[in-house]
Amino acid sequence: MDSETTTSGPHAAPAPASRPSFVVGAVLVVLMILQTFGACSSDGGAPVPPPVMPDASTRVDCTDASPCATCEASGTGNLVGDVIADQSWPMDVGGDLALHRFCGVRRGVLIIETATWCTLCTERLPLMQQWIAQYQPLGVEFVFLLGENQNAAIPTEADLKAYRSVHALQASIYVAGDPKWTSIKKTVLHSGGVGTLPGFVLLDEAMKLVYTGDGGDKALFPQVSDALGTLTGSPFVATRGCDGFCGKLAPGGCWCDDLCAQLGNCCEDNCGVCGYCP
Repeated sequence: MDSETTTSGPHAAPAPASRPSFVVGAVLVVLMILQTFGACSSDGGAPVPPPVMPDASTRVDCTDASPCATCEASGTGNLVGDVIADQSWPMDVGGDLALHRFCGVRRGVLIIETATWCTLCTERLPLMQQWIAQYQPLGVEFVFLLGENQNAAIPTEADLKAYRSVHALQASIYVAGDPKWTSIKKTVLHSGGVGTLPGFVLLDEAMKLVYTGDGGDKALFPQVSDALGTLTGSPFVATRGCDGFCGKLAPGGCWCDDLCAQLGNCCEDNCGVCGYCP
């Protein structure tokens, strides 16, 4: 769970005009604890619905008849720079998703390894939805790849459908199942073990591995943002607004609650959107 600091950095509380008393300092500490605790417990961690975005479209210069790249189906290896072998996974909408269907007609694809039980995956869905908002229109496809359901069992089609429904993933996002992540672990070298979630696999238009990271380390998220920016030539710009994040920490790093005014770390639209006005 994200936490804050009031001693340094962009989210620090402003320096007082005069030397604070012990009582004032203690009050600020208590407020910080309440703010962080409130963010963790707010509405049970329910996912925030994604923003409305246009469906992904084929790049103008790349078509199924005239792709921009050709991809070796058997792959050339499992490391960054290698072409990843083709594979297919069952989808929530029926049928199978062939990975190499994106070869040459999409700028790339980000595979998000997840599970129904993964709390960190759910907590960071708002950030992933911002990736989708910025990079899907630029030709990057997104695949949520479930390896286990809530009971750590192999996900069924019903589990995949439920995952899309619960997290309000729009139709242009792919939801597929890879039992215990067996297929993706065989074709892409992972640093963590099975189930160290979330995991990310970013491929370019030739199905070459651009970035991979896993293990549930929160440092992965800025790394993925940077990798998407490098792939598309469009650096990631995090939304700092409160829309959809009232009472919580917004993906941009500012807060949308009734304590941030005292701590000096509110999002600019906290008052207008959430009604928490100083």
